[in-house]
Formats: sequence, structure tokens, C-alpha cells
Amino acid sequence: MRPMRHLSILACLGLLVGCGSASAEPGEATETTTGDETMDEPTASEATDADTSDAADADRAVPEDEGPIAEVPFPWTEIRDATPAGRTLVFQFREGGRVRYERWVFTDVSPEGYRSTSTPVDENGAPTGEPEEDAGTWQQLEHHAHFPADATEITNAVLTLPSGRYRCRLYTVTAGDAVQRFWFATDQAGPPVRMVREVRGETVIEMQIVSGS
Repeated sequence: MRPMRHLSILACLGLLVGCGSASAEPGEATETTTGDETMDEPTASEATDADTSDAADADRAVPEDEGPIAEVPFPWTEIRDATPAGRTLVFQFREGGRVRYERWVFTDVSPEGYRSTSTPVDENGAPTGEPEEDAGTWQQLEHHAHFPADATEITNAVLTLPSGRYRCRLYTVTAGDAVQRFWFATDQAGPPVRMVREVRGETVIEMQIVSGS
């Protein structure tokens, strides 16, 4: 398992919006879940590599012992097509009473995979530490959102963050006393725009996007 400061944070973790006039305070999120309400599905990007697209099902990098998984938020081909070199995402984390920020930058991409950096920054974007490098395949990024089918509930939601309003698929994953919620913006293939992990009803870590798409 890689350190928390890599794009594999989803694996490390386990692996709205008010329709009224109230606005979110800085760093807060409001949400409205819509259950099974019909919502237009996001348009899948067509893969630019025909051979890779045809082999998508075979190349999902699923371990043999993984077992049945829930529908993935995005196939790896969509993540690849939504991620040009230079794609930059800034996230805020709340954990143990502390707030911190990270900037993720995809420095190099190819049909097979990516290279990226993760840099701790302050709320204004100024670096506060040294960048760390990461590299992997698009299939591995998809795999971070492979959740067990029998422990996962998927609903539609609308989420309001200080960074904007997002139409999402909300994944609620329950394992014993732990509940994790991941809001994936339907038009932003990649990591969730918000994530919350609770243990015995207490929030232990939150993550949400500050900027980027």
C-alpha cells in the first residue's frame, strides 16, 4: 500500500446541495441524495486506441480473488481519456482535527499509464513540502474504486462544495463498524470530489476537491 499522499488514497481508505438558499461555509459540503431517481448517464469518452478499447474487459486488472464488485464509477478508458498531461487537482483533507491540502499533477500520460506528483500545499497553493512521485496504469486507477458488490449502495446525489456544484453517483460502502462514502462527479472521470470515512458513527477523515476537474 502506498503512502496517503499518492493517487492511491482510495485504496488506502478501503479499500448537494441544498436546493434552498443556504450556502456552504468554507470547507463544508451540503448534499441532497436522490435515491433511485433517474439521472442522465454521463457520456463515455470513446477510446482513442481501438485495440485497448476492445480489450477493456480483459485488462481491468482485477485480482483473481477479488470477488463480485459493484459497477465502477468510470471504466479505465474514461479515466485515461479525461486525463491529459498537466491535469491538476487540489484536495483538502480533514483528519484528527487538522486540515491539510495536496496538489496532484499528472506530469506525463500515455495510452498505457501515467506519472504524477503529489505536493503538500497551503490553502493558497504554496508548497509546504517536497513533491512525491507516483506512476501506474489506468487499470490500477480504476481498481481503486472496485468496491464489493454486496457491501455497496449506489445512489444519485447533487453535491455543493465551495468549489462548485456537482451531479454525482454516491457510493456508500459498509464494512463492519466502518462506513465510507464516495461522491463521484458524473462529468469528471477520476477520483471522487468528496470522500468521508466514519467508524462507529464518528468521522475520522474527510477529503474534498478544492480546484481542478
